[in-house]
Amino acid sequence: MGGRLARAGVSVISGMALGIDGAGHRGALQAGGRTYAVLGCGVDVCYPAQHRDMYEELVEKGGVISEYPPHASPLPMFFPQRNRLISAFSDCVVVVEARKRSGSLITADFALEQGKEVYAVPGRVGDALSEGTNRLIRQGAGIFSSWEDFREEMGILEDAQVPSGENEKKSLEKMERLVYSCVDLNPRDMEELLERTGISIAELMGCLDSLQEKGYVSEVYKNYFIRAGTRA
Repeated sequence: MGGRLARAGVSVISGMALGIDGAGHRGALQAGGRTYAVLGCGVDVCYPAQHRDMYEELVEKGGVISEYPPHASPLPMFFPQRNRLISAFSDCVVVVEARKRSGSLITADFALEQGKEVYAVPGRVGDALSEGTNRLIRQGAGIFSSWEDFREEMGILEDAQVPSGENEKKSLEKMERLVYSCVDLNPRDMEELLERTGISIAELMGCLDSLQEKGYVSEVYKNYFIRAGTRA
């Protein structure tokens, strides 16, 4: 899922923990996308230590984020607190596995309080790792049963494909693909796109005009752009 999201130009946000967190980051990195880790320690502290290589790659190809000061140790009380930031930075939270009591459910609760979309992967009845996700679904969370359904519900265009309803696939030039990858579910202004892409304003304006003509990008208000068919 991390890889599919990254190829669609969606940033992946997680907590760099062992298991599913790390898998999401790794998938996004392998796909060449952007992914961000919100840490329960200082940004200069790699926790868990087993993810040192991932940590260093995240710094180069996304970012590590923390509200705690440099050198802050990963104390247990910090992790539930940082979970509210994971949900706050996200448009949608997907819970893949969760025990009856887990940090993932804390993140989901924060997401609901913040008005964010919450999805859960259903699991086998009696599986301890699925108790939390099955409970979320009973409470009304969206069901993540397939990438295709999720992509359609969230309005995500995969691998720079044109919006549904258009029969002809239109290829993107290299620079257009770069600009498209930097436009996502939230409106981005010209200044932010210039910083993200590193190209000139003339090149950016030309790409945005072309992407709008091809149906990939919409200008929601003056100089603010969003992927066509997506919602903030």
